[in-house]
Amino acid sequence: MSDSNATEFTNPSTFILLGIPGLEAAHVWISIPFCAMYIVAILGNVAILYIVKTEPRLHEPMYYFLCMLAVTDLVLVTSILPKTLSIFWFKSREIDFSACLTQLYVIHGFFMTESGLFVAMAYDRYVAICHPLRHSTILTNRVVATLALAMLLRGGIIVLPYLLLARQWPYCRTNIIPHTHCEHMAVVKLACADIRISSYYGLFVVFCVTGLDAVFIALSYTHILRAIFRLPTKDARLKTFGTCITHLCAILAFYIPRLFTSLTSRFGENMPLYFHILSANLYLLLPPTLNPIIYGVKTKQIRHRLLRLFTHCICASRIALEPAHKGSQGNVRYILETPFCFRVEYLLHYVMSDPNTTHFTNPSTFILLGIPGLEAAHVWISIPFCTMYVIALLGNFTIPCIVLTEPKLHEPMQWSYCKKNIIPHTHCEHVAILNLACADISISNYYGLFVVFFVTGLDVVFIILSYFQILWTIFNLPTKDARLKTFGTCGTHLCAILAFYIPRLFSSLASRFGENMPLYFHILSANMYLLLPPTLNPIIYGVKIKQIRDRLFRLVTHCGGNVFSWCCGSQAELKADRVPGPLP
Repeated sequence: MSDSNATEFTNPSTFILLGIPGLEAAHVWISIPFCAMYIVAILGNVAILYIVKTEPRLHEPMYYFLCMLAVTDLVLVTSILPKTLSIFWFKSREIDFSACLTQLYVIHGFFMTESGLFVAMAYDRYVAICHPLRHSTILTNRVVATLALAMLLRGGIIVLPYLLLARQWPYCRTNIIPHTHCEHMAVVKLACADIRISSYYGLFVVFCVTGLDAVFIALSYTHILRAIFRLPTKDARLKTFGTCITHLCAILAFYIPRLFTSLTSRFGENMPLYFHILSANLYLLLPPTLNPIIYGVKTKQIRHRLLRLFTHCICASRIALEPAHKGSQGNVRYILETPFCFRVEYLLHYVMSDPNTTHFTNPSTFILLGIPGLEAAHVWISIPFCTMYVIALLGNFTIPCIVLTEPKLHEPMQWSYCKKNIIPHTHCEHVAILNLACADISISNYYGLFVVFFVTGLDVVFIILSYFQILWTIFNLPTKDARLKTFGTCGTHLCAILAFYIPRLFSSLASRFGENMPLYFHILSANMYLLLPPTLNPIIYGVKIKQIRDRLFRLVTHCGGNVFSWCCGSQAELKADRVPGPLP
């Protein structure tokens, strides 16, 4: 293997992907939204596939095309993001020449397939609205399968010249690709040959293939709009057009980032390289991330099924009692619903004696009640439980992986402190201590960032979601007085939340952007965000909550009265002692 910093090669066996040149220091930060998009894309598209498969009402051409779109999105993100994240996290930049060309072919091939699927979905909407009576006869299962196969073959055949031309060029300049993945032009530009044919073919694909797809979609929607405007009533027009909203949103999420990237590539010559690389990643990653969200939110059937699936998956194990069949003398059958979305019926026990019997002799099973008294809140309680479970799994799985793949961590986890023993702080703050270590403390820094973003961040997300539901309920109340009174019950909690998070946010921003500020400012802000909430919370709740305020006032009055009585009694006793007794 040749040195990656050399400048002359003869058909290198490997390429070096640099990630995002110019933003190397921010690779870990950039990886957070990239990883989030990958998780959303995987979970969202797998959920859509599962819902369409298990819901007989969704076995229609529109949802078959949606399943093909989900599969395409899964392949697209999986071909890009694992390697990109390995560059960001583990600096694994090398990629084999054949693997690079395979990645190039898969990315562009499935991107063209997705464009073709949007054309097929536009045709489905055209037939459903313009020829509704013939929809089931025109778009049979065989026709749908043929269209899907044609779009897949079209994408593979159109992109095949990319692969063949890139494979034949000699590469003798460098093996360094300034990108996160093997993008077509980024690879071809490394060739020491006349690559105009590759450039011209790339332009042909963009204008004649993707452009024709856009034209066909526009023609389909022209006919659809004409058919909609011919409908007699406004309600019918809105209802019919509503069936196209999800498809239109998905089309915009697919073509607008692509158009933006093309315009910046053509006219943004003065823009930094990292801007072009980020935009090139976004136009490939945004559609797979947004498509399941768009279809999950806008399609009623998927939304309801997804809600039931989510509720079923996150709820804790619960026990439902069903009356047994008639003639079973009041016996009870218990059905245990597990949190893994599988409904398993267990015949736990048929009480052969009196139904009120409560004693068993060595029962073969036990019944777990969950949290008695809070059965109605089991679903809500399961949310933080499920969150802690996911964080525990991901966090504890990530740490062994990092330790195994990082040779510097193959040692006892104990920092050596050989700089000095002076901590410039008022207390033993985490980072202030670690800065004294004479070792690589990046794992501690990364874990600190993980705690801030994924733990504290999730807390903020749950609080925001809760208040969205609260505000929605409040705005549905009939009168203004009822709304104000109900919202007033949340005032103390909101004040306490602000008193907790605002100093923390201020301290974080000062630490991130206040490099020129004196050290004492950072230490004071770090103390304030720890000390203000415990100081303000009793004041907030004591002032805002009437019951606490009244009780506190009575307590203060009572204590003040006792002190006053004691003082008055002491003065009276003193005066009595000073009064002379009767003369003998």
